[in-house]
Amino acid sequence: MKHLMIDYENIHRANVNNIPADTHIWLFIGANQIAPSIEQFDFLFQHFGAERVNIIKVYWAAPNALDFCLSYHLGKIIQSDKEAQVWILSRDQGFNVLVKQVCMEEKNNKVATAINLADAIEKINAFHQPQNAPTDTPPVAETPIQAAESTENPTEEQNNKVVVHLSSEQLNRQYMARTFGLLREAAKSNLLTFKRREILETNLARHFKQKIWQNAPEIVCEDADLQQYIHQAINRSIERGFIVENENGTLTYLFGDDDFVAHAQRHYFANPDVLPKKTHAALSQLKTIANMWNCVPLEETAQNWLQKFQEKQLLWVCGQSVSYVSENEARDMELKARFLSRLNSEMGVKFSPNTQSALKKGIREKAAEALVSLSEQEIYKIVANLINSKRVFVNGDDLMWASRPAPSNHYNNGNAPKKNFYNKKNQDPTRESWERVLHMMKSPNRPSSLIALRAHLINSLSSLNQTESDIDRWVRKLVDEGYVFIEAESGRVIYR
Repeated sequence: MKHLMIDYENIHRANVNNIPADTHIWLFIGANQIAPSIEQFDFLFQHFGAERVNIIKVYWAAPNALDFCLSYHLGKIIQSDKEAQVWILSRDQGFNVLVKQVCMEEKNNKVATAINLADAIEKINAFHQPQNAPTDTPPVAETPIQAAESTENPTEEQNNKVVVHLSSEQLNRQYMARTFGLLREAAKSNLLTFKRREILETNLARHFKQKIWQNAPEIVCEDADLQQYIHQAINRSIERGFIVENENGTLTYLFGDDDFVAHAQRHYFANPDVLPKKTHAALSQLKTIANMWNCVPLEETAQNWLQKFQEKQLLWVCGQSVSYVSENEARDMELKARFLSRLNSEMGVKFSPNTQSALKKGIREKAAEALVSLSEQEIYKIVANLINSKRVFVNGDDLMWASRPAPSNHYNNGNAPKKNFYNKKNQDPTRESWERVLHMMKSPNRPSSLIALRAHLINSLSSLNQTESDIDRWVRKLVDEGYVFIEAESGRVIYR
């Protein structure tokens, strides 16, 4: 008997007028799908007969639930009728694996898949051709591996596709490109976690057999050749630096975007004497590098790399011209970057002048010692960044560093008796904080602005782990209890 199994999840419309009337129709409807209309059911019953129409509704909305249900009924059909002719109408390529397994185990060459109704009708007619009749179509159930082994001509029609047999060198290039693309996509999706080379090669071989061969029969080969091609492709990735194999055999993958920029930079600047001077020539060279690594799209990738080089100040693009940084300039830029990083770590710790003029003078002296040339504008920018990030507070020309500890006599005016606030036992932290604030108010060098006042409070209460909200609370309390008055517009502090 003939059976047509329709996957209604991805085949919603099919004109079955040309299907033989003695065919059994199996319509599989997903859990979240709307069933066909009454008119459509009536047509099926009238054309094929009610006894030949089977409606299978899947009630569970689980992944691949319909596929498993269809596979179950396919097994029942071929178990009850060894000569059954079955066509699965679906765009799901996963059914190809099911058909291959059935054909191999049941030795049944009358089970096939079709992606549309025209394809199904063509395969139905092929089943009914005499065995000695000439045909342009090979046996429907023949797998790509079997077709590759039985082919004598370099080009023949196979499964409605022209299969071209490639030479060993062409196959090697194909597997190089496809392996590299697979590794890159897996790395970008965080799926590339194989730490051993043999595990990576095994999984790549399995992926080629199950996913790629059915859509690219021209690269089908023997298992031994497949392993050799994959082995060579991984070696090439290691030579290019995209895979690093450690001494203990552990693999590290460098397929990220930043890694590609670094690789492109190394190849682009490999010969400084012949760097392109025009924008179109630079983009052409970058597209050549991108094509070598199978980057798609080439134009977008080349533009992105050129922009990255400009952000790194390796080159400048002005209209249609490209200019490059000399080796001396590049060395000076790297030296300056290291100096600024070291200076930033020392600010407020090893280097904390009390005035702005001393700070600028100290920066000039340190830059001269490090053989770094800084302009006045760059020095001004360093100081401005310190103020904006609240690492230092300004009161006129005076500076107060947020990370610098308060001096030992900060809470005494020289005449009042000294009190050891740090060694009091069972002292209430809130009361201790307030007492420190009041003693700070007696200092002869009281701050004259709100910013400086907050800086004084931060330093005074540094050992008590006060937060920003705590500092604001003490400022409000000083105002509420009449110790100070703060002008709203200028931020000036007036003491009472």
